[in-house]
Amino acid sequence: MRVSVQLRAPATGARWLRSVVVDGDPQVGYVTFAEMTSIDRAPSPIPLSAVDSILFVVDTTNTPPGREGTLWLEDVRLERAADPQVRTVSSK
Repeated sequence: MRVSVQLRAPATGARWLRSVVVDGDPQVGYVTFAEMTSIDRAPSPIPLSAVDSILFVVDTTNTPPGREGTLWLEDVRLERAADPQVRTVSSK
């Protein structure tokens, strides 16, 4: 399953994304803000103070309508490091 991890700044409508692939095996993944690309010409670098939402999106671009599956997210958090990261996707 392909999932896009998105950040959203609602005041401006700006969004950034990073696509990840998950399978049936439990896994731990990290998405750095630097890896995210803008949607519809959102500003770069990402103005983190304007972001209030993290979305995990499965859409019909990569998943046919009617397809079923379960995505489990555990221990999702923001971490401050030399390169700030969003800890993401664990699938079961």
